[in-house]
Amino acid sequence: MAATIDDLTEYRMATQKEPTPFETFARKRKTIDNLVNKLSIEHHKAYIAATEEHLKVEDGYSYDKLEQDDDVRKRFAQTMAQFYAKQAKSFYGIEEGKKLTDEQTSLLIDSYAGITEDELLTLIRQHGKDFTEEAFRSVIDELKKKVSSRLVPGATKHVELKHREGILREMNQLDRPITMRDKTGKEKEYWISPESMKVEKLKSLMETYHLNNEHIPVKAHRGELYLVEKKYSEQKKAA
Repeated sequence: MAATIDDLTEYRMATQKEPTPFETFARKRKTIDNLVNKLSIEHHKAYIAATEEHLKVEDGYSYDKLEQDDDVRKRFAQTMAQFYAKQAKSFYGIEEGKKLTDEQTSLLIDSYAGITEDELLTLIRQHGKDFTEEAFRSVIDELKKKVSSRLVPGATKHVELKHREGILREMNQLDRPITMRDKTGKEKEYWISPESMKVEKLKSLMETYHLNNEHIPVKAHRGELYLVEKKYSEQKKAA
């Protein structure tokens, strides 16, 4: 008898491996990176859309308009904000035609792009004709950091104390000596005692591991009370 869709679904559910807490973190963290990278492109598109609409002249584009006319500055900021609002509605699953108050729109744009229309206008007024694509690129870098800092804590929200040993093992931090100098200046080997590590420190190490291409530098452990003079395997035997 041929297998049905239900049979295949049950088989997949039975054979699929439950992701470890660290694998869950890695997946979430990669998603955050992808979203922030996408946001970088969206910022660029918003700027281009506003430039095309408000700065175009017969022989090219004139940034002088941003220096001379506050009405142009306001419309420039508004066009960028409208672009962000459209992308944000799509991202959050809000109907494009749904009417939002000005306050709701500001909150929506800020949560998605890291900036509001008023903040955009302030930036444009500050820079005037110098609000070029190159100048905005440095602003984009700061906005990416802002949005990323909001999202990153969610990648380790599921991590608990009981996950310490498994996560540290997947990051290759157990039974691996950490060499550093003691108070006398002599090099000494230490090992991690998971039971002595606080969950917030574990989360910090996970982020460090991600940002350093799956590596945790020695300085991340310096001065920590979870460093001991016994290998983890010996710690377990002594317990």
